[in-house]
Amino acid sequence: MNEFAEVELAGARTTLTEFVWERAEATRARTGVAWSFTPEAPNTYPALCRAWSESLTTGVPLPISNADCESVIFTEPEANAAYRYWHDVTHLERERNFSNPHELDMAHFHLWEAEQHGLTRGSLPWQLLRADAIGNVLHWSVYREYVLNQEVFILNAVQYGLDAALVAEAARRGMFSPQVLPAGLDYQTGSICPAHPSHVTPSP
Repeated sequence: MNEFAEVELAGARTTLTEFVWERAEATRARTGVAWSFTPEAPNTYPALCRAWSESLTTGVPLPISNADCESVIFTEPEANAAYRYWHDVTHLERERNFSNPHELDMAHFHLWEAEQHGLTRGSLPWQLLRADAIGNVLHWSVYREYVLNQEVFILNAVQYGLDAALVAEAARRGMFSPQVLPAGLDYQTGSICPAHPSHVTPSP
């Protein structure tokens, strides 16, 4: 189990939030395209390309989804949407669509960018970003659904590993009773008829 104090987690969340805002603002300065938060944002790659073309032509902000930003690992919901802006523009500039292989490549690229801009590889802020970026891709690959609670999923992944966090999501959805989960792993927050594990392993 990866243990850390609450004060360490709070500091890591602040560092990651500041980093995401810096990347979003740098992207806006470089491209000349701002963003606007809306529930009506593009949700396919072709739609994103069309919206980007319109933004470049007319100067209107790029619409970015603000849906499902209530439970995030950042210190504020707006930072999650700013991260989406940085992520979407990077999709466009690198010509990566929304397929799982491209999304996984995007996640690794964001981690590389983070290392180039001050987040030390393996540090707690970097681990939070990795759990978010890669964890969401793997979650979609396994369940074909978005994560129910981003904050809980990411903390599970950082503390107990992505594999355990992914299995816990089956319990949270009431899909089946996982045979083994680490003690202390959260599979009940925001649950839909949670399936209890048949065996909980002691924390190391």
